[in-house]
Amino acid sequence: SSKICSDDIIRLFIDWLNIYHEVHFQVIRIIYQNPGVTRYEIWMELHEIIPREDSAEADLYKMLIRDLSTGGVIRQARNTTEDGQFLKQRHAPQAKRGTSTLESAFENTKSYVLTELGKQFVHYTMNEVVTKLD
Repeated sequence: SSKICSDDIIRLFIDWLNIYHEVHFQVIRIIYQNPGVTRYEIWMELHEIIPREDSAEADLYKMLIRDLSTGGVIRQARNTTEDGQFLKQRHAPQAKRGTSTLESAFENTKSYVLTELGKQFVHYTMNEVVTKLD
């Protein structure tokens, strides 16, 4: 069942429509259609070749993910309790790794999903995405 958005949420959605670019909406669309997708999988939907980590393309991609994450549209997938509380992630003790490189912009282990606000944004502003899936 659909509920009417508050004026604040509608204003936020209008702001997002003004500040985000088409490539932001492509990332949102990919995550909407494939909940739990990784950054690597998102990139491969957009392009065929993984660029160097020190490239402008990698920098732009990191910025897109950061924009949508800090903007409240997407987040890494997390488990919740029955009443919707996020569970702390349990980190297994890690042995010191011998790697001297940072995590890739195109890492393939962390899943991304739309936030509930992000889902509402898709529902109210990206109707063609919802219609095509129904």
